[in-house]
Amino acid sequence: MNFRQKIAFEINNASLSREEVAHFKWRCAVRAFPFLGYKGNLKFWRGKVKKQKYLYKIFHGLDLAYYYKSYGGNGVIDEMVDIWINEACDELCEIYYDTDDLKISNLTDAISAAISSPKEEQVEYAVNVYSLIDTSLDLNHPLNKENELLPIIINDLESTKKGLSPTVDINFYGEVWQLFGQVLLDMDCAYWLALYQSIFENDFAMDKEALRLRMNASRKRIHKKGAAAVGHYLEALGEN
Repeated sequence: MNFRQKIAFEINNASLSREEVAHFKWRCAVRAFPFLGYKGNLKFWRGKVKKQKYLYKIFHGLDLAYYYKSYGGNGVIDEMVDIWINEACDELCEIYYDTDDLKISNLTDAISAAISSPKEEQVEYAVNVYSLIDTSLDLNHPLNKENELLPIIINDLESTKKGLSPTVDINFYGEVWQLFGQVLLDMDCAYWLALYQSIFENDFAMDKEALRLRMNASRKRIHKKGAAAVGHYLEALGEN
């Protein structure tokens, strides 16, 4: 049984609720996210303005995926959030087709799936996470081995069903995490790096008040300036 078949088998036998499905997919998205910087740059997007715009859309997509996993299963998603989700999916689709790197295209596709895809697409989603790592690293890197990732995805499924926190270890990423951090710093995105550092160090826990502020910022004109500008805006709010 290969990776895809094993994931499909486990998902089909997990009997997850809608809320648990959303939770599982968000975990997959966050696990995949550090591979955004696997090349040490964002040259797959052309131009500083586009890089800032696309970075912000990805950050916002992950926030929406978390919001969906936290509240969507309880039927709390209102009409306005539905509009936000549709807008975000359209924007992520734009990024997907404008990205000259298959792994990054898969990452944006996976985040979009985390927001809105039905349960039947879980298998494709988990496989997208794996596709991010199969050729981006040296052959001797532990992340390059199928059997290293499979237990993590399976554990995420099991812990999601049991309502337990995931097992998270930044060291698992090795050089990938260092490259991820450097790329965000190069893009003047220290706020976002600190956010995801905190998420990983706290077993994917999210500060709900900080999430609320980011959701509010997404409705303000500042978001049109991109990730760095929004990050500085949010840092200023935190100082007041």
